[in-house]
Amino acid sequence: MRITEIESLTAKKAKVLFDEEPSLVLYKGELKRLCWQENTEVSPEEYQRVLRDIVEKRAKLYAMRLLQDQDRTEKEITDKIRRAGYDPATAQAALDYVKGFDYVNDERYASNYIDRYRGVKSQRQIRQDLTKRGITFETVSSMLEDQTVESDEYAAIVTLLKKRHYTPVTEETDISGLSDEPGSEDRQELYKQAQKERDRQLRYLASKGFSYSAVRFVFDHWDELA
Repeated sequence: MRITEIESLTAKKAKVLFDEEPSLVLYKGELKRLCWQENTEVSPEEYQRVLRDIVEKRAKLYAMRLLQDQDRTEKEITDKIRRAGYDPATAQAALDYVKGFDYVNDERYASNYIDRYRGVKSQRQIRQDLTKRGITFETVSSMLEDQTVESDEYAAIVTLLKKRHYTPVTEETDISGLSDEPGSEDRQELYKQAQKERDRQLRYLASKGFSYSAVRFVFDHWDELA
């Protein structure tokens, strides 16, 4: 096989393109030691050696480093390795390597994520977050059914509203400074503003995936839940 092009990626790295095999990303110093240049003929044996001993080894080490600071899904690992310039087969080899040590486990990741954000995010938001990370819709839905209960949804809504400093007007609200007349302008304005704020918060919560019925329940039972 023949090297058709050497494309510079950074000051130190280059992508080597071949006429018969997938490209390889190597350091320029490695290219110099290999005596690889454009139009150089490379034997299949040499290509496989470089792929195995240099490229795949480096990709595996990179995958390990990705997991040092945080847990990641299979998709997150694969995407990052691919963005680093590695071909799909090398990315898969690196993923298989870390999976072999059980460092990557999508079901465990999903379970931990649900435990962490249950009562903080809506079920729909959790489902969206996990499917974006490559967890299948069926897996997430099954785990949510097993682990999330209705009270968690209410707790998540209360938590968000408190973070947004929402204070509803309830029977416990101090209105001692207002007129005692039920139809007074002060009272009317208070309840009008309260309704506007409630509608605003409802729209926000709906955008986060909470159901209308769950939000209404929290609004109607705020004193009990908060």
